[in-house]
Amino acid sequence: MGKADASYLLSHVFTKEVRDELECRGYDLTTIRFSIAPKLDNPTRPERFQTLIKKYSKIDESTR
Repeated sequence: MGKADASYLLSHVFTKEVRDELECRGYDLTTIRFSIAPKLDNPTRPERFQTLIKKYSKIDESTR
């Protein structure tokens, strides 16, 4: 995540009220991370995503 991404999130998505609520619930906003991964269950076009399916299947297996 770059500084521009963080700036956008903190000024437009995580408004002051949202940040205060997250902090009240015990979240540390300095360590928050987002991750986007392909959906492995019945992918729309599996023939196009074989490399990603293999990559994320290994990651998924290692976290079990």
